[in-house]
Parts: sequence; C-alpha cells; structure tokens
Amino acid sequence: MKTLVTTATLAFALALPMAHAGQNQNQGIHNQGSDTSMQQGKMGQGMMNQNAMQKRMQKMSQTMQQIQKTKDPKERQRLMQEHMQQMQATMGDMQGMMGDGAMHEKMQNMDPEKHQQMMQKHMQMMQSMMEQMQTHMQVQKSMDQGK
Repeated sequence: MKTLVTTATLAFALALPMAHAGQNQNQGIHNQGSDTSMQQGKMGQGMMNQNAMQKRMQKMSQTMQQIQKTKDPKERQRLMQEHMQQMQATMGDMQGMMGDGAMHEKMQNMDPEKHQQMMQKHMQMMQSMMEQMQTHMQVQKSMDQGK
C-alpha cells in the first residue's frame, strides 16, 4: 500500500509541471521568436519518448495478462517481480522526461493543439500506470491470501 501511495504521489507530481505549462500557454506566456526547426526537433524527440513510453506500457500490460493467466505460483511470482521492475522503470522514464525542465520549455513553445494532444497522452499514460499499480496490488493481495 505504501508503494502505491508513493507511486501515485510521484505520478501526480510529474503532472504538475505539465499543468503549469498549460496554464502559461493559455495566458499567452510563450516565446514568439523561437526557431521553428529547433522547436520541431524538440517535439520530435518528445514524441519518441512518448512512443517508447507507450511500448513500455504495452509490455507492462502484457506481463500482467501473463500473471493473471499462469497457474504456477513460482512463475507468477517471477512475473510479479518483472512487472514491478517494469513499473519502476516506467516511472523513472516519466520522471526523466520532466526532470530537466526541457518539457516545460517545449510545452511553452508548442502549438496549442499539439500541446493539448500531448497533455492528453501524458494523462492517459498516468491513468494506465495507476491501473497497472492497482492490478498489481490486487494480484499480490490474492497471492498473499493464498499462502
């Protein structure tokens, strides 16, 4: 339970800079004279990060499906450990995307429609991550009760 609370707190903390960037964008606080090619390059890099994150999320989901299908307790435990490592790596990636302040700068210089799409994707990833954590905890609880 403590892990869930910590992870949830981290996930929401990661969302705050994006929300703040969106607020600044809506208030018209952005750099009008930014270089378009530089902006597109940064956006492309961000999209690659999002695509990599999406693949990680899919892999996590597949691992959870394997956990739920397997009947072998040892295999289930191994998959649970793998799933936990995947969740931790994904959270690290999410933090890394936000940690250097580059995302905030990208968001300020971004087209409002692209900004909205990026925010939606990020929120979907966070929601998916929360669902993964909840499912992981439910499976762990049922495993503990079965001992």
